[in-house]
Amino acid sequence: DGVPLHPIVIESATNQSFVTRRLIKETIRLQVFELFPYIWDFSSQIKEQRLYIDRKTMDMNSLEILIIYGLKMEDELRTFRNEIQVAKIQYEEKKKHEIDTIKKDCYIISNLA
Repeated sequence: DGVPLHPIVIESATNQSFVTRRLIKETIRLQVFELFPYIWDFSSQIKEQRLYIDRKTMDMNSLEILIIYGLKMEDELRTFRNEIQVAKIQYEEKKKHEIDTIKKDCYIISNLA
């Protein structure tokens, strides 16, 4: 729809050519993948192997999918999430402490002036 199908004239210094176009019907074939046999196969294949994960190409979402569905080690991921949560809380407490320290210093400096 909307594609001009009339012939096109191509001119050059030595030759003149015609180009014709036609639409080719596209066949669409959807591939269906079964997830669970693949997971079972993957976890059994790497049972006694070492797995190298490239940190530059794998993001956190992909890593979570691999751990939960591929390696079936969701407990390890839960521990990791808990440690991240603890680190965030510690960071927020440190940030709050630094802000309080800055406010106290500003108060002391304003009283000296």
